[in-house]
Amino acid sequence: MAYFMTEATKENCQDECKFSPNKEATEEDLRRIGVECTKVNFDDANEQWIRIPVRRGDFVFLPAGIYHRFTTDRSEDVVALRLFRNNPKWTAFNRSADGDKQPIREQYLNDISP
Repeated sequence: MAYFMTEATKENCQDECKFSPNKEATEEDLRRIGVECTKVNFDDANEQWIRIPVRRGDFVFLPAGIYHRFTTDRSEDVVALRLFRNNPKWTAFNRSADGDKQPIREQYLNDISP
């Protein structure tokens, strides 16, 4: 089950990063950010990240231009595969004014605007 998370560190990268009480993210929450659409309060800095725990065989699609991060659980045992639609090229843009000016980020924001 996906859930909103507090700030994660290497020491609290599993259940300890859940809010208390827990705040689950619905399928509609995930659609809103392009994962697959209800409103998510992005104005509240405590709700900018949604955690999606995955297990072997799970597939998560993240659209180009979305800010995201990847962390492991305590076991740190993971094999991840990044798939590309076109030429396999990936450039990281940090969450910042420069990242927000990237054409792919602007396109993503236009795509999810109501």
